[in-house]
Amino acid sequence: MHQLFSCYCGCRHRYYVNLTGELCVNPRIENLLQISADTSEDIRQQVPDMDAGFDDSDRTWEIIVKTAGSLDRIRSIYTNAEFTQLLCGYWIVRTTIYNIEALATEPEIIFIEKPKALYFELYAAKSEACVNVAKAEETQYGGVTGKGVLVAVIDSGIDIGNNEFLDDSGNTRIKALWDQTTGITYSDMEINSILEDYRDGAVKTLPARDVTGHGNEVAVIACGRSGVASDADILIVKLGNSGGNAYIRTTQIMRGVDYCIRKAIEYSQPVVVNISYGGTYGNHEGGSIFEMFIDDCCSTYRCSICIGVGNEGEGRTHYSGQLISGNVLDAELAIGDYEPQISIQIWKRAMDNARIELIAPTGERLVISERNAGVVHHNIKNMRIVSKAYGPGPFYMGEEIYAAIVATSGYITSGIWDIRFTAANVLDGFFNMWLPPVSTLSRATGFLRPSPEYTFTIPGTSRRAICVGANGRAPGSAATFSGRGVNVKSGLMLYAKPDITAPGVNIRIPGNKEKTVTGTSFATPMVTGAAAMLMEWGIVKGNDQYMYGEKLKAYLINGATRVGNVWPDSARGWGELCVAASIPVK
Repeated sequence: MHQLFSCYCGCRHRYYVNLTGELCVNPRIENLLQISADTSEDIRQQVPDMDAGFDDSDRTWEIIVKTAGSLDRIRSIYTNAEFTQLLCGYWIVRTTIYNIEALATEPEIIFIEKPKALYFELYAAKSEACVNVAKAEETQYGGVTGKGVLVAVIDSGIDIGNNEFLDDSGNTRIKALWDQTTGITYSDMEINSILEDYRDGAVKTLPARDVTGHGNEVAVIACGRSGVASDADILIVKLGNSGGNAYIRTTQIMRGVDYCIRKAIEYSQPVVVNISYGGTYGNHEGGSIFEMFIDDCCSTYRCSICIGVGNEGEGRTHYSGQLISGNVLDAELAIGDYEPQISIQIWKRAMDNARIELIAPTGERLVISERNAGVVHHNIKNMRIVSKAYGPGPFYMGEEIYAAIVATSGYITSGIWDIRFTAANVLDGFFNMWLPPVSTLSRATGFLRPSPEYTFTIPGTSRRAICVGANGRAPGSAATFSGRGVNVKSGLMLYAKPDITAPGVNIRIPGNKEKTVTGTSFATPMVTGAAAMLMEWGIVKGNDQYMYGEKLKAYLINGATRVGNVWPDSARGWGELCVAASIPVK
């Protein structure tokens, strides 16, 4: 049973709220949030992108809201909701499903989306990137080491007692630290006091401890004393990971970016932010609120944000095709043994009409492309299949078809699943499909005919961010795992990702002779440190007060090392990082 409502915003849309509290159709609420709210809890909990943002303890959802104008009126009405204001007109709201539907009718609200799951970009140097030349005092570069610049690492934590993050006097180089898991922030004075007590044996453990090692390794590369920006000041955000999930939510990244930029403004220092996380959910065209937030922050204050391209390059998690009117196209998906669930996203143009069927290895078939049908639930053997077609929306001219296959007991049926497109009237025909990140799937799972292009992860898709790929072993090559992006030219308009590559294979962590790391997680801090060096040369030393954002990106690209004649390249961007050549000395 449903109750009919009319939209208060003056548009012609109408929508339904299920009396059990489930959302149906509302053009201001993203597709995945509508699906997640209309799926039983036992099914939703098994799909990370669907479950991300829901707190079982108080039955609330965390949502991301893009707004127009003040929210004072709304906050006075929704007094039982928790509002957190971010930079540039974005908010994170914690509230019930009923309030979400009501919020979507308010004129100040532009769009609402839910958090997504993000994962380490770990696949599991400095001389290559011309870092040492730029650091040398006797060279024309004057010895740039990131001094006076803030390097912000938003990751899994840090070892604050590591010598890499101490100065010559044994004091911390970390100016501020926020541990999201505890909600506690620390100043440099507080960190120094904790370190003194730790050395004296008064305390046994240090705050913001990095259990995985990922954040510590990223920070050592970017701004450790043996790293790239070895004299930079440091900001640390330890990402919260409540509930023991294996993923980080997009909202945690957004809060971290907001914190770091506000601290940079407080300290009156330029800042480079490092994000070595990514996910595959989205159309990869920069249109989600998360991606737009990153873009807007790149235009805020004296800031640059470096993000990894991801490690989906050889993961068989992307399929691209083109529909032709009247033809049938079959995209085959192998699902390995012991997969408890899998989700499939299909993104196509709204003007292209096609019937899309999901065909199980045992022959059962169901249609997943019915428009305006709301969330559709199917049962096949021991599996529940939840799907919904949605679009176009305010920030995307196309249509999304989302389907999740979840085992209600045991595992989903292994074998070859077929996604069949029967095209009717087609104008453009191009479409893309994505699976969850390769790190979450068994080795046997993936498309039989995968497309390596468009395998870059979100938020590396953000247009103003510096998107970083990993160099391969051969000169001028990209690592096979490094995600492939996009290269779109139209007159003077150019959108190319990744922007640049950096060493990311077998990187030896300073201070640990035995350990090497591989992945775009570790190529990214190379570029983060390089950006800090350029900011020191430009802003701190007074050579160019506008050395940040798009200008800094342009100088990194200008100095990149290129092998070959065709640039940009969807795998290598504009070339390989060379810090010394990027500094515009005369």
